[in-house]
Amino acid sequence: ISAEGRGVASISNMLNITRIHNVIAAVASMRRMISLSREYARRRVAFGKLLKDHPLHMQTVAQMEVQTRGAFLLLMETVRLLGLAETNMASEQDQLLLRLLIPVAKLYTGKQASAVVVEAMESFGGQGYMEDTGLPVIVRDTLVLSIWEGTTNILSLDVLRSLTKSQGQVMAVFFSAVQKKLELASSTAKLEPAVKQTRDAISSLAQFMQAAGSKGAETMELAARDFSYTLARIYAGALLIEHAARPDASSTDISAARRWCSQELCPVAAALENSRYEAEEALADSALVYEGSPACGSRL
Repeated sequence: ISAEGRGVASISNMLNITRIHNVIAAVASMRRMISLSREYARRRVAFGKLLKDHPLHMQTVAQMEVQTRGAFLLLMETVRLLGLAETNMASEQDQLLLRLLIPVAKLYTGKQASAVVVEAMESFGGQGYMEDTGLPVIVRDTLVLSIWEGTTNILSLDVLRSLTKSQGQVMAVFFSAVQKKLELASSTAKLEPAVKQTRDAISSLAQFMQAAGSKGAETMELAARDFSYTLARIYAGALLIEHAARPDASSTDISAARRWCSQELCPVAAALENSRYEAEEALADSALVYEGSPACGSRL
């Protein structure tokens, strides 16, 4: 039994493990649904040809595949760091990065999995909704992954705590780790667009950190979710680039890295530019949510 008020702190090591288990479940559910979807596409005929021969259908499945590959590498990087920590081989930088990546990976893959498995279920048409196919079971089991072991918002705030407790050192480690991975791709011409997009995102993130530092704590709290998403996207992008820069990398490894990095890698900077983290916007959030609520005396 812990000391009073120290319950969560006393089980922090257990939470690290269960959150990593959550990431494993998220990646596994995505991979399972995509595996079933691509096999179904080899057999299902629609509008006179197999689903796999419809470019739009394959584009949709490919987008899910890219998300799953990014999530898998984020998982394996987190597990690698955990292995170093558990064998007393982790440097201080490794430990800081692990502290940051566990909540980031858990919250982001939980959201990824929810989106991917629902999209994959749709790829089966009406069969995806039929209980006797077993597909709805996978979907239901996946939807809980963004809830237990810490919801998205709770873990986003935990990410901010890791910054505070390390006095910002964790971000220096994050930037350094990403840059090292990008340097491995310096001689791979086909990865140049992805490397540039990731470096631009790092620059935007650094500018956000500087701008947010001059504002109140409420700014970072409002930005916590977008900030965590930014960390996940940038780091997963760097991992995909690192993987695609290997001598034995395939053309699909390069394609996955380029496609991942073509998305908005730094949503937190874009939202800051649009003044989404101002106090007035927080008031507007409440007004939008509660307009028409009987508690507000609305005519509705």
